[in-house]
Amino acid sequence: MSFLRDIIQSEKDRWVLWLPMFLAGGIALYFALPFEPVWYAGELLCGGAAGLLFFLWRSPERRFAGMLALALAIGFCLVQARAHMLSAQVLEKKTRAVMVSGKVSAVSIAGVGQRVLIENPSIAGFDKDKTPKKVRIKINGLKTRINAGDMISVKAVLMPPPMPAMPGAYDIPRKFWFEQLGGVGFAVSKANILAVNDSWDSFLGKIRSDINFYFLQALPKDEAGVAMSLVTGEQGGNSRKLANAYRDSGIAHMLSVSGLHMSMLSGMVFSLLRLFIAAFPFLALRYNGKKISAAVAIVVAFAYLLISGMAVPAQRAFIMVTVVLLAVIFDRQAISMRTIGFALLAVLLWHPEALVGASLQMSFAAVYALIAAYEAGAGKIRNYLHTKNTLSRLWRYAVVWLLGVLITDFVASSATTPFALYHFNRIASYSMLCNLLTGPILGVLVMPMLLLACLLMPFGLADMPLSLAGWGISLINDTAYGIAQMPHAVMVVPAMPLWGLLLMVIGGLWLFLWKQRWRYLGIMPIVIGLASPYFYSFPQVLAAQGGKLFAVMNADGKLFIEPGRANRINRESWLSRNGEDYNLYDKQAAEEAFAKGYHKDGVDLKCEGGWCRYAYNGKIVGIASDYDGLKAACKNAQVVFSKVNAKHEYCKAEILIERREMWKNGAYSLLIDEGGALKILNDAEYMGRRLWTP
Repeated sequence: MSFLRDIIQSEKDRWVLWLPMFLAGGIALYFALPFEPVWYAGELLCGGAAGLLFFLWRSPERRFAGMLALALAIGFCLVQARAHMLSAQVLEKKTRAVMVSGKVSAVSIAGVGQRVLIENPSIAGFDKDKTPKKVRIKINGLKTRINAGDMISVKAVLMPPPMPAMPGAYDIPRKFWFEQLGGVGFAVSKANILAVNDSWDSFLGKIRSDINFYFLQALPKDEAGVAMSLVTGEQGGNSRKLANAYRDSGIAHMLSVSGLHMSMLSGMVFSLLRLFIAAFPFLALRYNGKKISAAVAIVVAFAYLLISGMAVPAQRAFIMVTVVLLAVIFDRQAISMRTIGFALLAVLLWHPEALVGASLQMSFAAVYALIAAYEAGAGKIRNYLHTKNTLSRLWRYAVVWLLGVLITDFVASSATTPFALYHFNRIASYSMLCNLLTGPILGVLVMPMLLLACLLMPFGLADMPLSLAGWGISLINDTAYGIAQMPHAVMVVPAMPLWGLLLMVIGGLWLFLWKQRWRYLGIMPIVIGLASPYFYSFPQVLAAQGGKLFAVMNADGKLFIEPGRANRINRESWLSRNGEDYNLYDKQAAEEAFAKGYHKDGVDLKCEGGWCRYAYNGKIVGIASDYDGLKAACKNAQVVFSKVNAKHEYCKAEILIERREMWKNGAYSLLIDEGGALKILNDAEYMGRRLWTP
């Protein structure tokens, strides 16, 4: 016990680094609950933790434990309060085509159309207390330019937030709840602009819109889409093919305004301004060029934040960059665990719900890992560079630069791998290669030319820098396409269970935040978590919400999904969570299985007479498409999924899941274990009774 106390005491200067982690733990605890706690649960936890801290105050070690408990309670209280504060009406069912009017709060490009977010809308036939606070509508065409702040009216079909593709998949209702987005839909008429607003939001929105449309007119479609992503954060201009190429080549982070872009821009401004001041002795001898450059870089980064739409990833990146530059201004160590810890704390206090998003998790994991690697190797690098021979010193600087680029990408990629596995079920095999090839093009050519183009745009002089930026983007696009098409460019793995991700996160934090040798104990949970996807049992039958789509598993563990092209999101999600690549999916085999039947190793599928008979491990599952098929399925199957409405008392099957239940409860999954036991789960059961669940 004294040995453990000595180790903890030796790490005393690192204790504070765990406070943001326990704050995050409290937030995670709230989201992990299968039920909505009473509204005063957070206050009770905070009160109890404060009392515990007071009781433990005298001993430093116990005081530290009490502070961690208080941070945990504050995180829980904070996110619960925000969840209640953002409470808003959500549509209960799909509407007919109705007139929607209101003020546009945000506009984004969506392929050949626009996606508008209307705040406090007026919806024909809806009482005010039944109207969502925000609705998002896709409007076809780009001829009618809509800006944030405009008052518009449009006829549209609205729908409630979609349920997850299957139990355990991405929780869309939770995301929409914290965005106060109560419905989504599509327009069936042209949008009419009723009034143009000249507010500050409208001014910013018009600038973003002008930049986007200028890019669309001046550059080819793919180059324009990437340019918009880099400058205004607009990703809707990228084709699905290009977005997939960026994802599969490992550079998808380039299409989202985040730490990479914010640090590149602020770093470029900082370096150029400092170089300019140093070039003039009159300025350099009278003013602190380093601090002036840092202050100007903060201002430029803030302007970039406004132009990029102030998305949560951009806000987080701005906070991190600002903290580093403020450290420069106040003569503090700019890159340290305390700096990144403060940035994480600031982000979680501002947007606690961002914790469950892949963007925050991956970016902070990468930065924590890079700082830990820097702490471990900085001394060795300084010793290696220390030499009096000029030629030798130049050679060593070149070696350090090259190894630094490789090691940086390796460390960042390794740190983000757990989250890539959990959220996307895939790893880009050649991420390091693609980042090594495209990073210099982005930093040296594309970003500087885009910045120059934006500055010269009001004067009509942006064509030259924009054409150079477009050429650089074209090189990046070609590289992404080439690497994405290389053999084994993507590794798709089965869905990682939540406990596997938690083990890897805990192990990684243990490894990064401590300095003594006991930190290497964190490797064990990382290894176990990395293997966790292979302990996950995927269900044999899947049904989408409302019974719109079904899938069954064959004898080889692959999915047969009902033929057709609809419900692509469900298809992609199901395949990826089963460790299959959508682009390599054998559609022909699935079509033949549903049309002609499938029989292999005790697994049978046969469709006729309005129903499909699926046998697995001695159990028979029926999927009925009409009432004749329903009658046959009820006579011959133990479990029946019905695409038509049905009454349980008229079906002899052990379990009947009919169309209305699938609409109400969302997607269903059926797992048949080796002993033939059945485990049925739906979205509503998995999500629990929360504020955001229907």
